[in-house]
Amino acid sequence: MNHFNLLFISMLALSISCSSKETKETTDTSSTTLDTKATSPENTKVSPLKQLTEADAPKNITYKGKVTDVYQFSDKEGEHLIVVAETGETKSPGKNSDMRDMEMNVYHLRKNGENYTEAWKAQDYIRNCEFDLVLGIRPESMEVTDLDKDGIAEISFAYYLTCISDVSPYEMKLLMYEGTDKYAIRGTAKLVDIKSTYKPDAALKTAPAEFLKFATEKWVLWEDQAAG
Repeated sequence: MNHFNLLFISMLALSISCSSKETKETTDTSSTTLDTKATSPENTKVSPLKQLTEADAPKNITYKGKVTDVYQFSDKEGEHLIVVAETGETKSPGKNSDMRDMEMNVYHLRKNGENYTEAWKAQDYIRNCEFDLVLGIRPESMEVTDLDKDGIAEISFAYYLTCISDVSPYEMKLLMYEGTDKYAIRGTAKLVDIKSTYKPDAALKTAPAEFLKFATEKWVLWEDQAAG
């Protein structure tokens, strides 16, 4: 067993939270037929990401939690919104429970006529935590790109999640979507002299080379827990 594996195992052992929490990362996708713009020079480029206000979240969509961030961009498929909603800490079910839950949802919405429809929803949560709860996106990490130059935006963001009782590295995830295709890197954040650990998922390993390169560089950019 090499030094890297020993370090990773020791980091896991430090966190008492591992036995007291439940986490879940899911993605829901919609098969709704959407109106799309015809491909032409003026609408094949991905526009820069623009931050809107919470009031700009479409009212025809039901969000779980409080809307905290809304972003807008466009690509060859039309206009899009990214809406982030968080529940904050809530009491875990059970009359005498001292545990707490927290949930985060990220919605990708496409404009379809006069309304928006849900393309996908990324959901992650922590359940039954009796220690300190951490779950949230690093806002500056939200980004849209067009790495493969096909006119369809890639959406990527990094976030921490953990239920922790001591000073240990947080669990960290970086998700990237192109359409409904999902790619991820998962691991732990960097903390002082404890190095970050990460592993790309199978989808990212077989994706275009520029996707893996971009995601790995982005992970390194946002891995420092102390800066978050």
